[in-house]
Amino acid sequence: MKSRTVKHYARPLAAVLCLLAAACVVRAREGDAAPARWESVQSRNFLLVGDAEGRDMLRIAARLEQFRAALLRVLPSHHFDSSVPLTVVVFKDDASYNQFEPIFHGRPAGVSGFFQSGADVDYIALSLDRRYARDMDELAFHEYVHLLVRNGHGAVPLWFNEGLAEYYSTVEISGGGGRVTLGRPVGFRVKTLKDRELMPLETLLGVDDESPFYKEQAKRALFYSQSWAFVHYLLGGPRRAQLPAFLELLAQGAKTEDAFRQAFQADFAAVEDELRAYVRSGKYRRQEIAFDRPVEADRQARARTLTEAEEQFYLGDLLLHTNRLEEAAGHLEKAAALDPRLAVARAALAVLRVRQNDFEGAVKLLDREDAAGVEGGYLVHYYRAYALSRQGSASETFVETFYGDQTARRMRAELEKVIGLNPSFAEAYRLLAWVNLVRDERLDESLNHIRRALELSPRRREYALLLAQIHLRREAFGDVRRILEPLARGGAGCSPVVRGQARSLLAAATAREQYLERVKELDKQIAEAAAREEAPPPGASVQPCDAPQPGAQLKKLRFSGQQACGLLVRFECDERGILLVIETDGARSGCATSL
Repeated sequence: MKSRTVKHYARPLAAVLCLLAAACVVRAREGDAAPARWESVQSRNFLLVGDAEGRDMLRIAARLEQFRAALLRVLPSHHFDSSVPLTVVVFKDDASYNQFEPIFHGRPAGVSGFFQSGADVDYIALSLDRRYARDMDELAFHEYVHLLVRNGHGAVPLWFNEGLAEYYSTVEISGGGGRVTLGRPVGFRVKTLKDRELMPLETLLGVDDESPFYKEQAKRALFYSQSWAFVHYLLGGPRRAQLPAFLELLAQGAKTEDAFRQAFQADFAAVEDELRAYVRSGKYRRQEIAFDRPVEADRQARARTLTEAEEQFYLGDLLLHTNRLEEAAGHLEKAAALDPRLAVARAALAVLRVRQNDFEGAVKLLDREDAAGVEGGYLVHYYRAYALSRQGSASETFVETFYGDQTARRMRAELEKVIGLNPSFAEAYRLLAWVNLVRDERLDESLNHIRRALELSPRRREYALLLAQIHLRREAFGDVRRILEPLARGGAGCSPVVRGQARSLLAAATAREQYLERVKELDKQIAEAAAREEAPPPGASVQPCDAPQPGAQLKKLRFSGQQACGLLVRFECDERGILLVIETDGARSGCATSL
């Protein structure tokens, strides 16, 4: 029996070993082959690209469309208004995703997906590695909610952004699309809250992207879980109506504690006790909403295989938008070399050159052939105008910028093409308004442009800053203060840069307004003195011709003789001082000053 038993199993075992050996040979040969091409899936509202299997990408596209349609019945429509395209990059596993993961302080962020907002393109990147506890749909939903929050609320506290994304990530659509359930508990979040002590509510509300609770993976789990639980409690309980008031007070620049007390009519300790009791109960309230007509998934999604050049473009552009410039360069340069006619790759490479302060190189890349009619062609025209706007200047600050006649004409022509191809692209209107402001012309037209940009993207604070600058140039000081004062107070999520710019512009508006008041008063005194045939007030000297500022001069002349107003022809410097040669009515005169 024993020998028979051995003999009986020996043959199948040998066969299995042979099959395994053959499989190893096949896999080795497959490893030598070129990697599989990327796929793309285009649905009604989403473009997905990546190395994930086609059926996974089609499923995610269908679920995102259904998710969007369901939330469109629940949330106000302005959450869904986006003037920039969205690309979802789907990686099949961590091996392909990790090298594109966001970097925080030199280290990978340790997240399985992320949302990257941009002025030209929004990106969502996902890893479908099955080791994660998350369902792939929940991960996609979570990141998409960040876009909806950006559109609907602008900059918000981090706890609300992440908590709301978690809350909506578990949406259930049932009844043939006729019913949606919100608030299904996130299993591993519930477990974290059971195993860990909650942080003080004041600490939770103060977490930002520099906090250890966000940067450090061990602490991040508690932050995400408690943010989800707090949003869950607020949306499902008696304080639901108070949450919008709290967010609005923060957006207006109120301090967190003051806004909290005013909106919730309670202090941190009282609401913290409520939250702890809610978590301990484990009874997370769900909301069910029935629709009059069912939501349907988009079943017309189109799939195709990308070229290697397109694959390299998407990888490089994703890295470019996460500010990893050196790594982006390799992919974008390869894409441009593989397909010189791939206009979007060349345009992205030009933007990279701009970010590297190589403005001449950027313009050369974009000057090759017209991109109209090419997929994404409007972005190529925008990038060309953007590169021209930055040419010769290392920053976007107004004081360092000057556009000549030819440059301004070229930028306007490119931006008009953008608007013709995509009238909903807000950045084109913003840049047109900026060109006019720098040139100090067409200011009424600029107001219309920036207002249109704000209609398309009402939460973009940089647009509000530009609108304030235009009002300042038009000396509409009341409008300037109305726009800038909330930003200067530092509303929720208002960056230090925006806050600093708002305060600087407010100071400039105050100084300009005071100056004009002094000039007005001095003009009045001069007019009164002239009426009495008296000498003008000491220190006042009427300008002989047009000058940068109208009205009387406030600064005493530091030389004797006549003022001259004309064209500065040249200036000469030597050890004796500076000689200015000015042409007035065909004659030339010199004005010397010592060093």
